[in-house]
Order: sequence, then C-alpha cells, then structure tokens
Amino acid sequence: MGLINEARAYAESKYAAHLGMDDDAIAWANSVGEKYGKAGQFDGTADAARHIALGWLTTQTPDPERAFKSIQNREDFGLDRISEFFNPEHRGRRMDLHNNRLGYELPAKTRDEAEKLINQLILSKEAEYMTPEESRKMRGYAMGGEARYDIRRGVGAFAPYTRSA
Repeated sequence: MGLINEARAYAESKYAAHLGMDDDAIAWANSVGEKYGKAGQFDGTADAARHIALGWLTTQTPDPERAFKSIQNREDFGLDRISEFFNPEHRGRRMDLHNNRLGYELPAKTRDEAEKLINQLILSKEAEYMTPEESRKMRGYAMGGEARYDIRRGVGAFAPYTRSA
C-alpha cells in the first residue's frame, strides 16, 4: 500500500472516528460498495454506493453537518481535483460530491434501510457513476500500460491533459 497511503488511511481513520464514524461504520460503507463487484469499484456503481453510504453515515454522527462538510472537503484534496483543474470534463470529483449529498439526504433510519435506498438510487441512475470503459478513458488508462500516477508519463490523474485517449 505504501507508506504515504498507510499514513493517510491512518489519519483519515482517526479523523472519521473523531467525527463519530468509527472503523466499523467505515467498513460498513465499504461493504455496501463491495456488493456491486470489483468492476465498479473505481468510478462505477460500487464507488457510487460507497459514497452514498458514507454520506448517510454522516447523518448518524453527533454533528452531521460538520461530518458532511468534512467528507465533501476531502474531495478537494485529492488527485481528481487536480485533474478537473486541467480538464473540466473530468468528473470523478463531481460524481463523488453528488453521491455524498444523495447519502446525506437519504431518509433512512437504519443501515438496512439505507442499503435498500442506495440500491434504488443506483438502479434508477439518480446516483452518478461510469462504466469501467468510461472510467478508463477519462483517467487515461485506455491508452494501456501501468495504471499509476506519473506526471512525466501522463498516466493516472495526469493523463487528461497530457494524452488523448
């Protein structure tokens, strides 16, 4: 996973717990996404479901508004934000923000209710997501090769402005 990613995951876990979302709650949100399969984990239905679940989790915290603002703000510090700056058509961040908001507005009282409503949002396409092909093209992976972030080679988050698919 790498030292930087491990440190980030640790810090995010501690901050989420501080907001009222413990590791069990985050594991639940991840499990909701996993039910949609591996193909949808990156920008697909699984990613959308996970973000909606995370948005709903914020409503279960002592300070829902603060927790929701925190998950929305997190999207401003990722590589999608950089990609969007250089390529306005890049929509990974906007999808995540939209799906977080859907979860925040979900009228569920329990995790089971939330999961049923999340599934309805996915099936109705009110949730935003991409097919694996759309995701690969947007992120530059359609060009082939190793999928990693490298500004010199123009892959990953940097692909949209250094290569055309």
